[in-house]
Amino acid sequence: MRDQNWTHMMRIRSGCSLVMKGIEFDGHYPGTPGTVWAVRTDDPVIGNYHLVVEDCVFRNFNQHGFRAAGDTHADSIIFRNSVFDNIPQHAVYFWETRQRPKTDMLEITNCTFFNIGRSIVNFPETDGSTHGDAYISHITTYQTGNSGEGWPLIDLKKFQSFSFKNSIVTYAETDTLFFY
Repeated sequence: MRDQNWTHMMRIRSGCSLVMKGIEFDGHYPGTPGTVWAVRTDDPVIGNYHLVVEDCVFRNFNQHGFRAAGDTHADSIIFRNSVFDNIPQHAVYFWETRQRPKTDMLEITNCTFFNIGRSIVNFPETDGSTHGDAYISHITTYQTGNSGEGWPLIDLKKFQSFSFKNSIVTYAETDTLFFY
């Protein structure tokens, strides 16, 4: 299901929890301009939200696989056993607007990222507050950062802790692997 402007397929509403398992999201549909994001949050989300994504595929989107808007607060954002393929900007993007998005816990485990134009995860500088913990493990990346714009592979600023382990990074066309 897409919105009428082809911007997204699913939206997290205020104060909700969203659990997705075993879904393939393909942003390409013949004869259309394509879909911008698979999943996005409201702007702003009133109240905290949770997102759990397991065994899903995100491919062929015009910008990002997941986009959290500014003025949002996630208790937890979890991606497990999922694939991100052919996304020209960021696979997981936290959009900065008037106020920065915030999360208490980010986990990306057993995921594959193929042909991502910018970063696999981009969480811009916050407005001075810190985030919780970020865990990234057992991921595989291939042809990431291929937009030629110099984005880091993983951009997580102001997190209290960051763990990156047991992962394979190949053909990352970026000069910086991490911003932490």
